[in-house]
Amino acid sequence: MDEIASDLRSLSDELDHRHRQQRKVQFLLDIRGYLAMNRLVGDYVEFGLFRGEMMFSAHHILDRLGVITRYVGFESFAGEPEMTKQERSMLPFLKPGDYCADEQATREFLEKNIGPERLRIVKGDFRNESTRGEEPSQPVAVGVIDCNLPSSIEAACSALLPRIVPGGVLFLDDYFLNIGKRGLWHTQALTDVARRSDRRLVYFQTYPPCARAYIAFDAPERNRPC
Repeated sequence: MDEIASDLRSLSDELDHRHRQQRKVQFLLDIRGYLAMNRLVGDYVEFGLFRGEMMFSAHHILDRLGVITRYVGFESFAGEPEMTKQERSMLPFLKPGDYCADEQATREFLEKNIGPERLRIVKGDFRNESTRGEEPSQPVAVGVIDCNLPSSIEAACSALLPRIVPGGVLFLDDYFLNIGKRGLWHTQALTDVARRSDRRLVYFQTYPPCARAYIAFDAPERNRPC
């Protein structure tokens, strides 16, 4: 039994997620062949850019495919925005200003590795439509939502879903961390926005401990009376 216990400890250590970006990198590796085989062309768009680590990984893993046209990121660079009373009660561990990233360092990091000509960083609270400056303005092949607040998640879904190309991929981090009385908040936001924008979401994969990915398609045409 001691030998079995030793084997199980070794297996646990081997399978353990050792890096906080591991689930995100795994997602990008998983969709690499899918994007290449189906020639899904469009932007890579990320809501909740933070320090640009996932965008860097997306460029490193996906750019050689020749299907990503631009890299577009949305970030306030002021940390978590103001929360509603309901959001404060749902997320008592979060405070305005948490997860604040340095704008200059992030821009320099991404411009150095991606190049300024294909990089677009939109600064500000993207829950406000005017702040987004009409972005995302082009078809999206890969969309990422890495937000904590329900209001941010809904705003990102509303901006992204209508722009994702049929067959494009949507990755939502912190999917299992926002739970309300009706269930997972991401599920509610996705369902509501998909219905409004006539999109259909097909489950792709779960990335423990807290992320999930979908493939987006146009919804079937609704039956209309003759």
